[in-house]
Amino acid sequence: MHAVVLSIHFIAVVLGVGQVAAIALILGFPGIPTASLTKLMTFVVWSLLVVFLTGGMLISLVPDHPEKHLYLRLVMLLTLFMGYLSGTARKSMRTASDPIDSAVLANVRTKTLLLAGSVAAIVTLLASKPG
Repeated sequence: MHAVVLSIHFIAVVLGVGQVAAIALILGFPGIPTASLTKLMTFVVWSLLVVFLTGGMLISLVPDHPEKHLYLRLVMLLTLFMGYLSGTARKSMRTASDPIDSAVLANVRTKTLLLAGSVAAIVTLLASKPG
C-alpha cells in the first residue's frame, strides 16, 4: 500500500507542481493567452489536492514517531498554502481579459513566486527531516 500511495504522490508532485515552473516561465512573455494559463493552473490545483490527500495517507502510514510529526505538519500546511495560492491565482486568471492585463499579471506573478518558494521550503524540510 505504501509503495502505491508514494508513487501516486510523486507522480502528482512531478507532473502537477512541476507546472509552477512552466507558468513562471510563460509569465515572462508578453501577450499571454489567459486560457492556456488557466488550464495550467487548474492542473496545478488538482495535483495539489492529490498531493495533499496522498501526503495525508503517507503520514498515517508512518510509524508514530513524535519527532517526525512537526516537519510533516509544516509540509502539509505549506501544501494547503500552495493550494490557496494556486486557487486564487486561477480565479484571477479566469476573470481576466485576453491577453492578461498588467494588474492580474502582477498578481499571478507574485503568487507564482510564492508557490515556487513554498516548493523550495518543502524540499528543504523533506531533505533535512529526522531519521
